[in-house]
Amino acid sequence: MGARFHPSDEEKITYLLYKVSGLPLPCDNFIDMDDLYGEKEPWEIFGDSDEGELYFFTVLKKIGKKGNRGDYKRFSRNVGTGTWSNKGRKVPIYRKGIRDIIGYKRCFRYERKIEGMGDNGTWLLKEYTLPDKVVRRLEEEYKDYVLCVLKRKSLGKGASGRGGENDQDYVESGLDYMLPSAINIYTCSNLAEKTVSDDDSVRGCCQESDQPIDNHA
Repeated sequence: MGARFHPSDEEKITYLLYKVSGLPLPCDNFIDMDDLYGEKEPWEIFGDSDEGELYFFTVLKKIGKKGNRGDYKRFSRNVGTGTWSNKGRKVPIYRKGIRDIIGYKRCFRYERKIEGMGDNGTWLLKEYTLPDKVVRRLEEEYKDYVLCVLKRKSLGKGASGRGGENDQDYVESGLDYMLPSAINIYTCSNLAEKTVSDDDSVRGCCQESDQPIDNHA
C-alpha cells in the first residue's frame, strides 16, 4: 500500500516554516516547488497524477506600488490564461486551544478570462501563509513563500465545468471544514534538533521570539 499524504492545517504551516527557515523537509517527496501564479495552466501543473490533490511551495508575485513601509500591498494571482479567483475570506489558523494566530488560509477557484471557455471551477486552490510578524523576520528571498494545495474537482453528472453555485458552495465550505489546529511557530531555533514525521508535527518545540530567523545558523 502506498503512502498517503494528508497533512492537517497544523502540519502545513509547520512544513512552510521549515521551508522558509532553510531546514530539510521530512516530507520532501510530497511537496514540490512550482510556479502556481505563472504561465502554466493548472492542468499542466497537475500533470497526469492520479492523486486527488497535490502540494506545492510557490512564490507570490508582487504588483502595484509599494506602501509607506516599502511593502507591496497586492499580489498577482494570474495563472495560464485565467486567474485564481477568491470567493471567500482569509481565515486565520490558530494554535490548538489558544487564540494565537500562526497562519492563514485562503481558497481560490480557477476562472478563465475569456467568457464561454470551459474549466471554470474545475480547479481549486488553497493557499497557506505565515503571519506578518513571522514574515518580517525572514530573509528577503523567503518572504513571499506560500504553501498551496491544488485540487482537481470531479465534475458530477450534468456539470458543465463553468463554475456556478456548487463551486461557490465548495469554496465557502472549504474555508470552514477544517477546524483550526496549529502550533506556536514564531521561531525555529529548536526545529533543527527535531525530526518531524507525517504524524508528528513538532508540538511545543518553538518559543515565541522577535529575533530574526537565521537560515545559515
